[in-house]
Amino acid sequence: MVVVVCGFLSTGLVPNLVPMIYITEVKMSHGDDGKHIEAVRWEHRGSPDETGESTVEEMVDWIENKDGFVHVRNRAGDDVRVHVVHPAVGDPFIRTNHDELERPDDLGNLPRYGVKPGEVA
Repeated sequence: MVVVVCGFLSTGLVPNLVPMIYITEVKMSHGDDGKHIEAVRWEHRGSPDETGESTVEEMVDWIENKDGFVHVRNRAGDDVRVHVVHPAVGDPFIRTNHDELERPDDLGNLPRYGVKPGEVA
């Protein structure tokens, strides 16, 4: 898989700024009944033809180590920032809020991809 998330920083699409991307679809992991996001598809809204797919690990790295900005549109059409969560046990993951499930996670409401016929998304 070719990942171009970090390509924004080296191509100079947005000089002196870290670009903002929007997650548009999520791929759920099948090993745990689809409860966790495995990968995401995204687009750079300043350049609609610029799209890509990244694993959660790549998104975590981009947000934390490359100062990337990642958003999603919620059901009301508002921009919501994606954060990294570091659980006490397990790997870091992404979600739209980091305040212990007080609000629904907007990533969970996005369309799914990578679902095989007959599987439930």
